[in-house]
Amino acid sequence: MKRTLFLFIASIFMIATGTTAAAAQEVSSVPLANRTQGSGLAGTAGFVSISIGDATAVEGAGSISFTVTLSDQAAANVTVDYATSDGTATAGSDYTQNSGTLTIPAGATSGTITVSLVDDNIDENSETFTVNLSNPSSNADITDGQAVGTITDDDPPPSVSINSVSDNESAATLGFTVSLSAPSSKTISVDYATNDGTAAAASDYTAKSGTITFIPGITSTTVTVSLLDDALDEDDETFTVDLSNPGNATLGTAQGVGTILDDDPTPTLSIDSQSVDENAGTVTL
Repeated sequence: MKRTLFLFIASIFMIATGTTAAAAQEVSSVPLANRTQGSGLAGTAGFVSISIGDATAVEGAGSISFTVTLSDQAAANVTVDYATSDGTATAGSDYTQNSGTLTIPAGATSGTITVSLVDDNIDENSETFTVNLSNPSSNADITDGQAVGTITDDDPPPSVSINSVSDNESAATLGFTVSLSAPSSKTISVDYATNDGTAAAASDYTAKSGTITFIPGITSTTVTVSLLDDALDEDDETFTVDLSNPGNATLGTAQGVGTILDDDPTPTLSIDSQSVDENAGTVTL
């Protein structure tokens, strides 16, 4: 009786839905106890949704991986095309451009897209690029087709240093080189100021102070201090140029010594000759 009632209901369902007799027989052959809700219906239907998740990796990690996920298992392989695209990160200098077709085998629910990263020694902000999905296979659609890849920089900020120099007093200037230990993609600044040693500002050199700015990619610049020439024979004299208050950098060698080499001749001592009468008593030379 139950079997007859089931076949009667199945016949009505076939007429209403257009289900074939073979499909109805396949369904009827499954024991009622095994027909649980959600038991592979998406896979049986064969249609799933595709999404891709964002990912983050340290620059020195070598690669960054993106997980592509299906909404359910599929009865057949699922394929989807992918391609990277620049954001603040640039292909070739920050990561390696990648494109192709990802295949997720039947029965699986995820796959992985791996993008190689390019390591450098440049201090920079975190940078991003995207992985974009397109052209899914006929048994799938795309619900989230773009992932953002964030490359976290792991390079320390460069140090800023100044050298020591010397030149003749008559050279008119002394040029100090201020340099970075490595390039940076950030704008770097540092203050500088001259300070007396044995040389005195206004009599041996002209005092100077200010702020140096390195735009990204620039690694050195020059601070020029004017010298004051005179005709005095004197010892070599020194003053300093001191760095302070670095921005986006650390201090390396923070003091440069400027040595002013005296180039005035040594004075000569001379005495003239005089003649006087013997009874003059004195003689002035």
